Parts: sequence; C-alpha cells; structure tokens
Amino acid sequence: MHPDERPETPDQPKPRWFDRDLVVAVSAIVISLSALLVSLVQTRVMMAQRDAAVWPRLVVWSSFRQQDNPELVVGVKNAGVGPLLVRWAQLTLSDRPMANALALLDSAPPPTGPSENTASHASLTGTVLTPGEDRELLRVSGPIAQQVATLSPRTGLIVCYCSIYEQCWTHTTRQMSAGASAPLITPVAACVDPAGPVF
Repeated sequence: MHPDERPETPDQPKPRWFDRDLVVAVSAIVISLSALLVSLVQTRVMMAQRDAAVWPRLVVWSSFRQQDNPELVVGVKNAGVGPLLVRWAQLTLSDRPMANALALLDSAPPPTGPSENTASHASLTGTVLTPGEDRELLRVSGPIAQQVATLSPRTGLIVCYCSIYEQCWTHTTRQMSAGASAPLITPVAACVDPAGPVF
C-alpha cells in the first residue's frame, strides 16, 4: 500500500433529521391522549347533567294566623326536581335539640285563662319528599299558638338529606321567625348522625 493511500472505510450513515416512523408514532400517541381527554370531559359533563336532573332542594316554611282562632303551622317542601331523602332532622330551641315538634308546646309560656288548644306533629327523619311535595311538621291552634310563635326567633331546624345518587347536604335554619337570615346549605360527604335526638 502506498504510504499516501488510506484504507477505505464503509460509508457512514448520514444523520436523519426527519424520521417518518417516529412522527407517526408520536402523532398516534397525541391523538389517543386527546381522545381520552375528550372522553373524560364528556363523562364529567354527563355526570353533572345526570345529577342536576335529580337535585332535591329543601325549603322550610311557616305561617301564623293571629285573627280569630290563632294558628301556627311549620312545614317543609321539596322545591327541587328529584326525590329528597331525609336522613335525619333535628329541631332546636336556643341551639338545644328537642325530642319532637310538640316539645315546643312544653317550652312555651302557658296562655292566660282557660283555653282550647289543638296540636299535631309529624316526624321527618327517614322520609322521602317527592318533587313539589309539602309536609307539615307542626300545626298548633288556639291561644297556645301565640305562645309557641314567641319562640320562633330561638327555634331552629337542621335537616340532612340526599339525592337518589347519594349527594348529600345539611340545611340549617337558625330562626323560624319572619325576616330571619337565609338558611345555610352545606354539601357533605354523608349524613352522619348528630348528637341529640332527631324527629
């Protein structure tokens, strides 16, 4: 071999800045991830629409008629679009749980003079309210109704209820009197039994 001659070497492969197979693989991954993301978003939207279609909404109401024979009525209504499952309800007087609605009569100051009074009450725990359904919790007629009405600023109602998909809320009404502050509605993971009696 001549001293100026160099041994031949095989041709070195030139770097490839554009790999078609790599681009196709990356594109397939991007498309798959995009499809997965769209599917997840659609699923969340569908679940939200499903839940909204059966949302219950509790409304606490009361009325007091003072003319002629006084009468006080306290009740609840499902103003939502789905069934309202009451897990528990608790009536309070000055934040102290009461055994039932009739216990308010025992706490009210007695009317003066002889009087005829009638009272009825209903339990709420474990019941189901259909959309638009009203339920009376307490009806008091006679002079004692006036005395029970004086307790309204100190009377509260706490209800824990759920939808049919087990979305749950607590509804807290601190005062039954007119002009009271709006109720506090709080989402909860589950309706845990409270301390004290329920009705």
